[in-house]
Amino acid sequence: MHPLFLAHLVADFLLQPNWLVQWKEKHVFGVIVHAAAHAAVMVLFLLPFRPEVFVMILIIALLHGLIDQAKITYQKKHRSEVASLRLGLFEKTLALDQFAHLLVLIVAVFVMRSPIHSWWASEAGRGVAVLLFFFSFAFALAHLFKLKKFPLKNARARAARFLLISGIFAAYLIPGTLLGISFCSLL
Repeated sequence: MHPLFLAHLVADFLLQPNWLVQWKEKHVFGVIVHAAAHAAVMVLFLLPFRPEVFVMILIIALLHGLIDQAKITYQKKHRSEVASLRLGLFEKTLALDQFAHLLVLIVAVFVMRSPIHSWWASEAGRGVAVLLFFFSFAFALAHLFKLKKFPLKNARARAARFLLISGIFAAYLIPGTLLGISFCSLL
């Protein structure tokens, strides 16, 4: 998996505890700290790199913060509305939020055109990537199933949220893997 996609999953799910989610909802500084965490994980996962990659990391982190702030603003504005169709407000905004982040990452990979470090193509790197992917997935499930502001009322709602989270992770896994393979072959 391309480390840029893995860095997103780790920073957005594994390294985003409940207190940070609550801080993001209350103050823009929470969003800034979350975006900075994304930048730090990307820097760590993409080392060593050329200076233009660092600029791209800053742009991705800035866009991540803007997307998250837009989601939070929308949720606050529409929280009182009755959810329509099968997905509630939380699920709809989560899906749109993650789709926007995914598009940013896909574009960034093509703009950077920078080969990833060969360690990620090694057996150890692939093993670490698989572990981080599944830990991030497990943490996302555990965290997103017990949200107090967006509770799950029945088995159908739990199944819908599980499928949504699974779909989001699959949406990162597929292009992340394909782009990771193509960049590893450049080494």
